Amino acid sequence: MKTLRSRIYFLLVVVVVGFLLVFLIVNNRSLSAQINIEVVPSGSSVKLNNKGIREGVSKVKPGEYEVVFSHQGFSTISERVELSKGEKRYIGAALRPTVPTTADWYQKHPDDAKKSEGISSKNFDQSTNLKAKSLPLLKELPYIDRYFRVDYGPGVKSKDPATSTAIYIRASSPENRQMALSWIRQQGFDPVDYEITFKSFDNPFASGD
Repeated sequence: MKTLRSRIYFLLVVVVVGFLLVFLIVNNRSLSAQINIEVVPSGSSVKLNNKGIREGVSKVKPGEYEVVFSHQGFSTISERVELSKGEKRYIGAALRPTVPTTADWYQKHPDDAKKSEGISSKNFDQSTNLKAKSLPLLKELPYIDRYFRVDYGPGVKSKDPATSTAIYIRASSPENRQMALSWIRQQGFDPVDYEITFKSFDNPFASGD
């Protein structure tokens, strides 16, 4: 009888362990995106979709996330990011002092000051790479012609600030504006696919034309 019970217990343990292994494998495969978080000052609170998370690299499921950085005596920074399968994203924040007691924090904490510079550099590099990836036309800009200029600047349509970019067209007349649009088409891009901002002119794509 004891031998039979031992075998039953052993089989139950094997089944439970098997289910756990399958669950861990499936769950790990679903965590196909990565987010790398960094913040100063040291000891700041970081929340990912309202749940505490540590600095460093974390595996997450593809989807939309809100990262909130906070620290007493400093500004609170909130960033939204949308991650696709297999994507790796860096999110760094250097919080700004907001009260007299923290006004000279970075002067008194050189390690945090150095880390802040690194965060700024990483954010800039990533933003540039993301914009170039999502908007291939940016590789051709700025383009300066005798009659128009095509450049880029902040956009408002994207929820992700890292990719929120618009094409800026500056032209002295409607005819020159159309010349700028023709130039974009000649590069192999459709202006309709971009958020375009015209200086001193109405945007012909704003109404969906």
